[in-house]
Amino acid sequence: MKIKTMIKKEISVTKTDFRTLLRNRSIAFYLYSKYSKITFFIQITSFNLKPLFIFVFMNSVYLLLGSNLGNSKELFQQAIQMLELSVGVITSSSSLYESPPWGFQHENNFINQALKVSTQLSPLKTLAACLSVEQQLGRIRANTDNYEARTIDIDILLFNTVLVNDTNLIIPHLHLHNRRFALLPLTEIAPNQIHPKFDKTISQLLYSCSDNSDVRKL
Repeated sequence: MKIKTMIKKEISVTKTDFRTLLRNRSIAFYLYSKYSKITFFIQITSFNLKPLFIFVFMNSVYLLLGSNLGNSKELFQQAIQMLELSVGVITSSSSLYESPPWGFQHENNFINQALKVSTQLSPLKTLAACLSVEQQLGRIRANTDNYEARTIDIDILLFNTVLVNDTNLIIPHLHLHNRRFALLPLTEIAPNQIHPKFDKTISQLLYSCSDNSDVRKL
């Protein structure tokens, strides 16, 4: 068993040693289990009290990167680095996919990539972090509802299996089930993830999607 102390030092201990440390109750430990995807904070006090266990469940958020202006691949690499600093650990990433613009005409095709991120942020804080990354990478949002070419776009597709209907954020993404360019990369990394509104897997949504756009893996 590996335990990381509050001073960032990781030590290996046996279960017997761990029980001894618990009885000592004089040190605070941080333990992370990558298998259960749960972060355990174990506070051990110097008093004659039982150890306090606080369970922090990591959220799984699925993002879609999109770009059709500039060096899209380089922009994606920069976006991923910035997202890991501001949102959380990227645990899965799809291949890159190319497709024509959806909903408007433009000479440049789009490049898209799906990401799975493990985060402690709320949906709205995740949105704020994504918008900040977009802005830092040169995205200028026009004050219009019309689709447009862009250097970088970061959409929240799914957040666990929750439904969000806020003025500035709708989850699952309103058009996810209608967009092959979003479903294909998402299916690559999360084929069995459930869409909470339709109660179908992403693979099932892709199979029934009526969008016949030419989406190609690069």
